[in-house]
Amino acid sequence: MSLPVEAATSALALTEAGSLTGSPDGPGTDETLRHGGLPDRRPAAKPDRHADADPTPEPGPGRVVLILAVLIVAAGVPLLIAMNRLTGPTSRDTPAQPSSRSAATATASAPSPTPSRTRVEIARECLLGSWTVTDYGKVVLGADKRGYVAEGGGGGTYTFRRDGTASENHPADRPALTAAGGSRYAVTLTGANTYRYGIRIDRGSLLLDLTRTSGNLRLRITRNGALHQQFPVPAGSDDAIEQFTCAGNRLIFDGIVDTVLTRTTT
Repeated sequence: MSLPVEAATSALALTEAGSLTGSPDGPGTDETLRHGGLPDRRPAAKPDRHADADPTPEPGPGRVVLILAVLIVAAGVPLLIAMNRLTGPTSRDTPAQPSSRSAATATASAPSPTPSRTRVEIARECLLGSWTVTDYGKVVLGADKRGYVAEGGGGGTYTFRRDGTASENHPADRPALTAAGGSRYAVTLTGANTYRYGIRIDRGSLLLDLTRTSGNLRLRITRNGALHQQFPVPAGSDDAIEQFTCAGNRLIFDGIVDTVLTRTTT
């Protein structure tokens, strides 16, 4: 990078000294330089009283400063370019990049999304545990062949387990009662059953499928204190389907007459 400055300095020294005129070699050398090396055939000029003066005017201070400024600027441009190549781009030219440690920390601290549970999964979790029947009712076929609703029964228990098994027990229920057609009817569940159970959705409703695996649960109906009817539960098959709702500590088997249960253990 020093060559342009030295060349410019030499040019400035030649200009200031007037090397092309008034050189130590005398007029002959000067004339030869002016005419490309050929001697000058013109008659010699008359002596001038000012011949000793240097015909090249001395450059003023302003002229010297201007020349120096141009040379410095011309030499500085490649210098800046070379320095920029050596040092590379500045921090303002390149956006800051996060460190790998910061990126790893941000990834590790981000919580993983929790998958939403299905309606069946929520219902299954709600069913788990033991329940006591607080109120149930049954439809009674009277002696007149008409149906009557007996209400107010209770006392039995249900238990649902995670392995898909369930049990129902009615050791000493409170009977559901009704009076119709001049007769008094009492409905009582007795005995116990065990089941395999499943949950599904049909037409927007939760259904509890109970498949009996063992038991002797029976529905017993009396009329005016005498046995009127008795049959196993579920009646006619080993399967029962209950439409139900479960929320918190309350379970309801929906039917013509609802059966309401309250949670006792989880």
